[in-house]
Amino acid sequence: MGNNDWDWDDNFPDGVFAVPRNPDEPKVKIRKLVDWCKANGIPPSEIHCLPKEVMEQFLVYPNEDRAKDEEKQD
Repeated sequence: MGNNDWDWDDNFPDGVFAVPRNPDEPKVKIRKLVDWCKANGIPPSEIHCLPKEVMEQFLVYPNEDRAKDEEKQD
């Protein structure tokens, strides 16, 4: 892998590495999504299979007008 002396363990002692999200993309209300899945018997591993109509209730758009424009395009 080349000569890389950079030590991941020294730079991320708690093991957390996160990539910043795109500010133009919606945020997901994770806690509400997980609670909904539990109440409806959906395992967390199947969240990616939920239909768009279900997922919409858990999304917060940075620009609500953009979200309405996207709905018109669908």
